[in-house]
Amino acid sequence: MLDAIHAAISAADAVTCALAGVRSTDPDHSRAADLLEEIGPKGEVASHARQLRQLLANKNAVEYESRRTRAGEVSDSLKRAERLTEWASRVVTAAKV
Repeated sequence: MLDAIHAAISAADAVTCALAGVRSTDPDHSRAADLLEEIGPKGEVASHARQLRQLLANKNAVEYESRRTRAGEVSDSLKRAERLTEWASRVVTAAKV
C-alpha cells in the first residue's frame, strides 16, 4: 500500500514537471496535490488531486502505525494509484508531442 501511495506522489510530480517544469519539494506531500491543482487543467486535475489526497490520508497510518492494513484498503489504494499513474502517463506523453 505504501508503494501505491509513493507511486501516486511520483505520478503527480511527473504531471507537474511535464506541464510546468516544477515539482513539489515540500516534505508535506499534500503540497504535491496543491501544486497539481495550481498548474493543471482545472476540470481534469481536481479529481486526480482528490485521489492523491485520499491516498495521502492513509500514508502515516501505513508507514508508522502498528495497525494491520485491511485488504479493502489495499485494493482501494491500488486502484487509486493505478488511475493516477495511467493519467500521468497520458499527460506526460501528450506534453512531449
